[in-house]
Amino acid sequence: MRLQLGGWGALTALGGTDAGFARLCAGDTGLKVTPAGLDWLKDAYGAALLGPVAAVDALAPRPRGVSLALAALAGGHFDPQGLAVVVATTAGAMVEGELVVRQYVRGEPLSAPRAFYWDARLHGVAEAIAAHLGATGPALAVSTACTSGTVALGLAADLVRAGRATRALVVGVDALCRTTLFGFRSLGVYDRERCRPFSAARNGMNIGEGAAWVLIEPWAGGTVELLGVGVATDAHHLTAPDPEGSGLRAAILAALGGVSPAAVDHVNAHATGTQHNDAAEAAVLAALCPEALVSATKGATGHTLGAAGVIEAVFLAQSMSAGVVPPVAGLVQPMVGAGVSAAVRAHPQRVGLSLNLAFGGHNAAVALVLTGDAAAATLPRPGTGAPIRPLQVRVRGVRSWSCHGADAGLPAVDGPPYGADGPALPFRLAPDPQRPHAWSASGWRRLSRLARLVAVVAEPLIERGSDTAIFVGLNGGEFGSSVAFLRSYWLGGAAAASPLAFQNSVHNAPAAHLSIELGLRGHSETLMGGIATLWRTLERAMCHVVLSGKPALVVIAEDLCTEVRDGITALGLSGTWGEGAAAFLLEPCDGAGVVLRWHDGAAAADAWHRHQRWPDERDHVPARVAWDDHFGLGVGAEAAAVAAIVRTGVGNLAGPGAWLEVGG
Repeated sequence: MRLQLGGWGALTALGGTDAGFARLCAGDTGLKVTPAGLDWLKDAYGAALLGPVAAVDALAPRPRGVSLALAALAGGHFDPQGLAVVVATTAGAMVEGELVVRQYVRGEPLSAPRAFYWDARLHGVAEAIAAHLGATGPALAVSTACTSGTVALGLAADLVRAGRATRALVVGVDALCRTTLFGFRSLGVYDRERCRPFSAARNGMNIGEGAAWVLIEPWAGGTVELLGVGVATDAHHLTAPDPEGSGLRAAILAALGGVSPAAVDHVNAHATGTQHNDAAEAAVLAALCPEALVSATKGATGHTLGAAGVIEAVFLAQSMSAGVVPPVAGLVQPMVGAGVSAAVRAHPQRVGLSLNLAFGGHNAAVALVLTGDAAAATLPRPGTGAPIRPLQVRVRGVRSWSCHGADAGLPAVDGPPYGADGPALPFRLAPDPQRPHAWSASGWRRLSRLARLVAVVAEPLIERGSDTAIFVGLNGGEFGSSVAFLRSYWLGGAAAASPLAFQNSVHNAPAAHLSIELGLRGHSETLMGGIATLWRTLERAMCHVVLSGKPALVVIAEDLCTEVRDGITALGLSGTWGEGAAAFLLEPCDGAGVVLRWHDGAAAADAWHRHQRWPDERDHVPARVAWDDHFGLGVGAEAAAVAAIVRTGVGNLAGPGAWLEVGG
């Protein structure tokens, strides 16, 4: 199915959509070395501030991340029927939560318990936008660090191609916050002055804030077509790119599909201004796209992290439509062969690329085509197949880890529903995951508890060096690691902010550790869907399997570290919460075995849901305990319940507006 960009908008330190692009082409910058009005930035430097602050402040008291997104969306018109909302972000609404974390780490009463944990979950931004627009399609967040925006474009495209949404709104947003600003400073990659991407004498990056949106819809003669999105990992290092650029090369080729890299006219590079990123990226572009002109916008906007991919896709679409390549703000003595300029260049364009790199060796590329060019008609295009019905896959393997240990099943009603610990526990913790035999001891020590839960269920199902796609679904994500970093900052000041804690605070860290340890170089996404995380992640992974015809590994996990338990307690949430994880190796449904079938709408009468006893598969009388009685509440516990059903080979599970059928 061919897709087009049905509209776009942006709000950055340069200003709004049109005014910001005009300033970009004029070589202006929104970076301010000494920001005014934000006292907590006194220990930072070079931060990019949002230009029209009043547009955001008028939307208070919403979290700043939500306000940024809604300000960028102002003036847009979206049909809510069948509209999916995909948010790309690294910090979400963490700006406000950081202040409450300060109270927490100092042992003070929490002034806003919701902001401490519940509101800090990234899915809350997607939920707020979907509610504001009345969108009826899926809503979820993507958090693969600095590639989030580009990955979200590919996810949205797959939802439309698979018939899961009539159109998809991709929103990239990140607000200035202490975690990211002082985290990157702790790594020694933050420039004290304005950053200088692709300059020979570059010293590092600046952090910016902003938001942008792109509407993905079936092609109807639009001017800018989405050719493809490519995602790949290089399994090199948690915070540094592969010097050879292997993952970036793979992502570019995947985004272009059958189009030759030599056909690319314009590349918007990631170009953070750091030594390693710019060198690796320039080498790949010189080898793959030697004739393309290169732009880099972070010298004008700062690095907007999870929002960068969407913001830069908007800039690319505007550049292609205007027939210009914007200058690189801050460029001084450009690197040899980088293809950049400090002046705007008139340049007709047919094919454009926008690139992003991220923690964990993560790489992503989006390819756009200007359809008004007569020669564009000759380019290879994706097929025009009908939406997939029904959505179904085969389960090749399944593993789980819960409060009952490895691969727990479903006990009979007369058995103890809570095991040896008894039913009085408010939280049901899983046993400590044991290091897989093939996992290095040094690598295991670097993992958070959440990452260990992911590793213990995923490692047995995937081969080393595999290019199988990985989809990791989390609820609160690396919340414990984020608090650990903020503890180092709040108790010791900016100079004491821990670089080691910061590396694990990004939500795609569990997937990154898995890729690095096992040499996995395929597609990777980390998704956040709130309490619907299991469902949103399975839905997205099933779309990938049926569209690509290739297998995918799905991992759902939720840890109950001290910080998460304290957050749940502070909120006063009822029920017994359980820790757990499960992994499912999915493949196209073309043979015998256990099949997962997705059904929209009200669940079947025998579908199993919270608080409901599961019927015996033979005579359909309540013969087993309810899944939340056995595993506890939470997305990891729910995944363990699905794993238990899959092992029986039959059964149905109810979810939010859909249900899963497990059968032959």
